[in-house]
Amino acid sequence: MRNVHRAIVWVLGIGLVLFFGVALYISLDLTEGRTDMSHVAPSLAVDGNSGQAGETVASQKGGRIGLPYAGPPLAFDGNSIQAGETVIVPTLDTPAPAGKNIIWCATFQLCWDELKPIVAIDPDDVPDSPETVERLNNARVNKDDLPAGGYYVAAGRVKDGIVRKIQSDMAARFPHVTPDIAADDATVALAYAYLADSLKFGAPYLDSKSGDVFVDSAGTRTPITSFGLHKRDGAPLNTMLVRQIEILYFRYNEETHRYEEFVLDLDKKSSPTQIILACVAPRESLVATWQDVLRKIEEWQPGRDSEREFDKHDTLAVPNINYKIQHRFRELETNPRLKASQTIEFRLDRSGTAFASHAQHVALAADGRDFQFTQPFLIVMRKRESTEPYFVMWIDNAELLCKP
Repeated sequence: MRNVHRAIVWVLGIGLVLFFGVALYISLDLTEGRTDMSHVAPSLAVDGNSGQAGETVASQKGGRIGLPYAGPPLAFDGNSIQAGETVIVPTLDTPAPAGKNIIWCATFQLCWDELKPIVAIDPDDVPDSPETVERLNNARVNKDDLPAGGYYVAAGRVKDGIVRKIQSDMAARFPHVTPDIAADDATVALAYAYLADSLKFGAPYLDSKSGDVFVDSAGTRTPITSFGLHKRDGAPLNTMLVRQIEILYFRYNEETHRYEEFVLDLDKKSSPTQIILACVAPRESLVATWQDVLRKIEEWQPGRDSEREFDKHDTLAVPNINYKIQHRFRELETNPRLKASQTIEFRLDRSGTAFASHAQHVALAADGRDFQFTQPFLIVMRKRESTEPYFVMWIDNAELLCKP
């Protein structure tokens, strides 16, 4: 287990506009002698309720909301080999490597589950990584935990027309997405999954004017752009923001005068996606940390009801994130007849107005509480009232964060 004093943050969807999508393509080549396949995952789109990628959203200038907002530029666009400080894991209970960003999305498990009745994969089929296969076989994604109308999954044999079915279904369900699936007569079976979600806050958060500094687990300091809420901003807008935040848990150290752990619901009226920001100590895996967050929320007994309320003097800062990353699960591809890949596009920003924050660790302010997420943190998305997430990301370093 890693140092429990290194804080991380759980975020369940952040920003006036949260743009998220995933595409996963798994193919099985069970014919001898064929080991090279091209996998092109579809570009991200969102459903009709949330608009298209890059859509103009609300912003503020001179106190007036409604001007165009372009959002932060891509911080990373490439494959996971180029992203040397980031790993994508196939399951939530995969051991979490220290010092790395860690990303998990339910689409890989969806594909695996859908393919099992057609072509079962046993640990013996991947002797170099049998524990990965065992974890995948033991896990399962409940489709009731996914955003309704926001996902697609299918699997079948190539000879039965699965490629045509996927292309036809995706054209009808997600017309902005064109999956490019490489398969021929040598490919026996394949599975494909797609997931997209987006969310708008009731009131937009504020962009940072001066920027923050992200301090990673190794102590490296990196200037970043951020959004959130600051007490020096205009009182009317702050009032709108503080009313949508609910404090779900915090632990304050009387000796150090620091809020060492805290969990916030950033839009208590959001539905169906819940937005939670949490700073807690990391555990041995993503699922272990998430279970720890749930336990803290359930067991917390505040001294008074007002402790659950975010005050207009409290502050909040969250890094902007925008990336597209492609990954191949090479631990599974040690079997030359098994190909597995995943593409994830994720954007997180304030879609709001100006904000000035402190580049420092969370500390007690004289007239308010500072919730500064300029340290390692995790992003998680789930349906409200569901305990199971469909996207989890641990930000350990600034590789995928937007810079000035």
